[in-house]
Amino acid sequence: MEEDDLSNLDLMPPPVFSRTIIPHFYEYLLSTCTATKYIRYKQNTGLQVTDTGRLKYRHIYSNKFITMVEKDTATIPLEPSLSLGSRTTQSPSMQLCIKRLHELFQTRPISTRRAIFNTYLDKYGLGITDSTTDNWRPILRFALPYVCYMFKSGPFRDAYVVLGLDPRKESKWAKYQTAIFNFRTGKWRNKANIQEDAEKLWKGRENHLFTGKDVGNKVVSYCFIDVLDPILRKLLDESPLREKFHVFATSFLAADE
Repeated sequence: MEEDDLSNLDLMPPPVFSRTIIPHFYEYLLSTCTATKYIRYKQNTGLQVTDTGRLKYRHIYSNKFITMVEKDTATIPLEPSLSLGSRTTQSPSMQLCIKRLHELFQTRPISTRRAIFNTYLDKYGLGITDSTTDNWRPILRFALPYVCYMFKSGPFRDAYVVLGLDPRKESKWAKYQTAIFNFRTGKWRNKANIQEDAEKLWKGRENHLFTGKDVGNKVVSYCFIDVLDPILRKLLDESPLREKFHVFATSFLAADE
């Protein structure tokens, strides 16, 4: 019996194993603002009619989406997107919300969604559900595109930046870089509930601050300036800064050098 020649075998590459023991269960759900729009057409063969379903966004603010740019884009938005429509044609409640957001962003030009919500809540209250001018909670996210924009990725991901400001130009904006702390368990659900419990909202109006103690809420994105945990705060405060923004590293932070 001849021995096999093992010196020149054509073998497939070994499998690449994931470091994750259990696959992530993302639980993607259909948006409540979408509906199936059926289009009827005649096929080429015969007169048979077939229904084809297509998803269509049916919300009243269907074109009110935040402007998003790449982390290494050469220019940033200076004005609201033309697709938003004129501010003067919006409802009184929308116009008031936009005006107040402009005032808030003059005080803090870069913020997270929860920090904006909590600041607005703390200054103007819970609003009035039946009011035509002061029911701001359901429309806040549709008013934001008139005031700010977002980066798709990078050190300022998930941060809302006032229109006309490029935080990559000066190191003084490094304190507004974002970090993600995700302590959510598998039982957590992101249920869309526009009008949340008023008492719960009021008590949680500081949950945009990361203290290192309350890690059970659904806020995962924090600006560095909102990190109050003493250990992390010390690391951030003592981290040296670069003179020039580094888009693929840690922005202005030079801790990795």
